[in-house]
Amino acid sequence: LEGDQYVGGLWCHSVLAGLSDYLDNQLEDDQRQKVEAHLSGCQTCAQFGGRVGKTVGAIQERLREPEPISEELKAKLKMALRDES
Repeated sequence: LEGDQYVGGLWCHSVLAGLSDYLDNQLEDDQRQKVEAHLSGCQTCAQFGGRVGKTVGAIQERLREPEPISEELKAKLKMALRDES
């Protein structure tokens, strides 16, 4: 990784590799603290992590509140499934 920095006890590549676990609150407290220290001191990772976090949050929100399926779409899906049988 070009520009890889060691900040807060972690290298950028380690932070980016574990970003998903961080965003999903799946890190142990000590590892979470290191990631947060790195993000506080590394503008590149903080910007990238912020963009990824916003994207993940938007997707999760969308999955929690799906739009209802229209009757027209339901009919089309039923027809397509029948045609596949």
